[in-house]
Amino acid sequence: MQRLIDLKDQYEIAFACDADHDRHGIVTRSAGLLAPNHYLSVAIYYLFQNTGQNGKRQLPLARRLVSSQMIDRVTTKVERKLYEVPVGFKWFVDGLP
Repeated sequence: MQRLIDLKDQYEIAFACDADHDRHGIVTRSAGLLAPNHYLSVAIYYLFQNTGQNGKRQLPLARRLVSSQMIDRVTTKVERKLYEVPVGFKWFVDGLP
């Protein structure tokens, strides 16, 4: 993430991920490198508040064991079911629609 941090003064916001996309980052001029669980929580809240629920099935959310409990609080606020799974994409597969 050091190369991403080096971009913070060149752009208002910059995004990056590693080659296999299991690590990611966001950097801004004003805040520097944002904590991943913070922006994941904001993204979860935004998506569940802005996707509409008019008769649509309410999809649950899954999070890894190592993810922040901040995600638990967001999930409770948007009234969705939360599943906690071990680290690794294979644990999410069974729950995909």
